[in-house]
Amino acid sequence: MDELLTVFKELLISYCTKNNVNILPVEIIIGNIYDKRLELAKTLGEQTSIINNREVIANFNGTIKVYNNKNHIIILNENLFFDKTNKMSVDEVLLKNKFQYIQTFIHEYVHILDIIEFAKHFNVNIEDVEKIPEYKSFYYWTEFHAHAESYKFYKEYLLNMVSISQSEILEHIINVEKPYHEKDIKLNGFDSLYNAIEYLKYYIVWETLYNLHFELPNKLLKYKEFYNLYNANQNFDNYANNINIFNIIIQKLK
Repeated sequence: MDELLTVFKELLISYCTKNNVNILPVEIIIGNIYDKRLELAKTLGEQTSIINNREVIANFNGTIKVYNNKNHIIILNENLFFDKTNKMSVDEVLLKNKFQYIQTFIHEYVHILDIIEFAKHFNVNIEDVEKIPEYKSFYYWTEFHAHAESYKFYKEYLLNMVSISQSEILEHIINVEKPYHEKDIKLNGFDSLYNAIEYLKYYIVWETLYNLHFELPNKLLKYKEFYNLYNANQNFDNYANNINIFNIIIQKLK
């Protein structure tokens, strides 16, 4: 476990240095997402919400808990690291999961950074951000932001681990990543826009990293207006200046 915590510190320093953002004190917990999140719930209402959404929360790769006066917490799903049958080592599990923990960790950290900015902008207690009306559109913006930022970092980090040419990257996207995600796009479930963002992130990062244009598949065309709006407002200040437009588009998609 100590070795993993050292890796997280290195990832955090790498991401923050590269993106010129603050290195915040965070506590990292690896365990059962549902149990840990319920344990950290402060109110009866929060506990009830977690219990009612147990199946969804239990399958999260990660989640966070933000605080005013103590370290923020990032909870990572133990399944990213450990084999419950004890047939595989941690290294084997990490390889099997394609080092997904890298993206998950940065994804959750980006959420913390976003929530801090959101709380400052709207002058609200950081622990109460979900209670104000403006949070509704912010929820989707920060999901897109966290997905795109973490996936971009994940791609760049892995590329630095191995020598891959631009043509090999493109071939990998076209033959492996892109067909898989077009073929298996699933937008059902508790929130179709939330699910769509999981797929939209790939297209926006591919175009950013490789200066290539990819057409969205038919299943995602409904969300193209939201995709274009996010593409033009990828930092918090731009989002905050256009929050009314986000509200209108998100409302149309709900």
